[in-house]
Amino acid sequence: MNRAHKILYYLLIVFQISLFGLMYRYGPHGAQKINPVQKDIKYLEKEVICLKNEIEIISQDIALYQSHSFFKEKIAREQLQMAAIDDVVYYYS
Repeated sequence: MNRAHKILYYLLIVFQISLFGLMYRYGPHGAQKINPVQKDIKYLEKEVICLKNEIEIISQDIALYQSHSFFKEKIAREQLQMAAIDDVVYYYS
């Protein structure tokens, strides 16, 4: 193989490597497209953890409300605006 062919092959290899690098960085599925998606994934994973903690707290509240009649009555009075049979209710208008 003569010197011209070797130089041509080296230039071709360098061109392919540089083209690969450009496509990796700026291509349709390149690093510029992947980085924002990875940031979104990290944000959503944190949000999932927060929501799981919130679900755990709500589950504990539900278990507490189901186990004690005081909490059932508290919910009925405050949120559902109910009263016991012997309570006196005053209406202001």
